[in-house]
Amino acid sequence: MTDEHDEHSAAYQRGMTELRKQLGPMAGAYIQRLKAVAPKFAWVNVTFPFGEFYPHDVVDLKTRELCTVAALTVQGFALPQLKLHVDAASHVVEGAALPDHTIVAGELHALVKGRRARVGDLAAAMAGGKKAKTKEICFSAFDLVQDDEAAVSTPYDARHSRMTELIKYSSNLNVIPVEDINTAAQIKTRFEETVTTGEAEGLVIRLDSGLIYKLKPSVSIDAAIIGYTVKSDQPDSARSILLGLMHEDGRMQILGGCGNLGSDEDRKVLLPKLEKLKVESSVRYASDSGSL
Repeated sequence: MTDEHDEHSAAYQRGMTELRKQLGPMAGAYIQRLKAVAPKFAWVNVTFPFGEFYPHDVVDLKTRELCTVAALTVQGFALPQLKLHVDAASHVVEGAALPDHTIVAGELHALVKGRRARVGDLAAAMAGGKKAKTKEICFSAFDLVQDDEAAVSTPYDARHSRMTELIKYSSNLNVIPVEDINTAAQIKTRFEETVTTGEAEGLVIRLDSGLIYKLKPSVSIDAAIIGYTVKSDQPDSARSILLGLMHEDGRMQILGGCGNLGSDEDRKVLLPKLEKLKVESSVRYASDSGSL
């Protein structure tokens, strides 16, 4: 180990301090395993991510680990990193320890009163660094994806029951409530009580057959097409459109893009219509694929 990779440096010691916060007594063994394979990489791993990146106070340690575990889980290819951060989450989050090979699906959201939570509420609760309102952040589990006792192929009521056994309830961690509804009239009443009033975004209905439906309110908007992109592999077809609302004074308010344009034939029919309306503009707007 050269002076360049000094384990007595302030950067390295700061990284080890942060690593111990996350992994507890497992921190030393983790670094020793890395050293055995690549000593320089072990030093960089301590000094940069743990010494420079993780100590930032944009979000608190508990929230950061929960978000990291969620991100690594949906990626599906970073299993060694996922295992490491599951261990870290188990160490820093009360009630977060789950048996090995267990994957729970859920939603991270803000706790609000009198209305349903929105993504802006979560962003506001997580903002502010050390002043972040972490007590207003909650993870609600809604399905058990993988477990030794209740696989995703088992009936939902069994998976829900298993989640309630695994997860220790707290003000920031819970399993969503469910109820049995057997008739269309009951569904209609529940929809009006929760969704129509704005208490919930929609209802998730699970049938005994395994089919899942999500009921949401229908909203109609008279929007204008203010831009479009063309498919790179099919230059005779529209790929997406940009929608906006026109105010009475002529100002245009962008709603967002839409790529759900129907069949391939529908896309071919639409493109010539859009090209006839094309005009010069100094405004550029990037689609989700990066096209202008």
